[in-house]
Parts: sequence; C-alpha cells; structure tokens
Amino acid sequence: MSEWLAMGGHAVFVWSSFGLAAATVLWNVWAARAWMQHARDEITEIWDEDDGA
Repeated sequence: MSEWLAMGGHAVFVWSSFGLAAATVLWNVWAARAWMQHARDEITEIWDEDDGA
C-alpha cells in the first residue's frame, strides 16, 4: 500500500495535483452557491420594493 501511495517517487506531484483539483472543485461549488444566494437576495429586495409602491 505504501508503495502505491508513493507513486514511484512522484507522490508529491501526484497528490498535490489531486489536492489542487479538489480545492478548485470545492471553490467552484462554493462560489456558485454564493452567487445564487446573492441573486436571490437581490430579487427579494426588488420584489419587496415593488410591494411597497
């Protein structure tokens, strides 16, 4: 198992690439959700302004 994890001496490059890819995917998910929540908040604010007019 440790031989497989060592990736033939290239473990630093392989595992750091996996880590960077995972971090990028997680950041994209977080950014999309944050953007969607911001858009919902703006729409709600616009609707609330229209109700008061």
